[in-house]
Amino acid sequence: MHFPTFFVYNAAGGITWAITFGLVGYFGGKAAAHVLTDVGIAGAALLVLGIVGGLIYLRLKDRGGARKS
Repeated sequence: MHFPTFFVYNAAGGITWAITFGLVGYFGGKAAAHVLTDVGIAGAALLVLGIVGGLIYLRLKDRGGARKS
């Protein structure tokens, strides 16, 4: 690939990445603040623990299935 073509696509990808993660952080932060005011810190902590526990369960389940094959 020629450098000018690479440069344009690389710049476009970087700009897109920065805008996407900036907006996700902004709106995610607003949503998190809203959740904290509605359910409190204990409710948010339980939600996070539930999500992390579910992800760990799925990872261990997939790892166990891979060993049996």
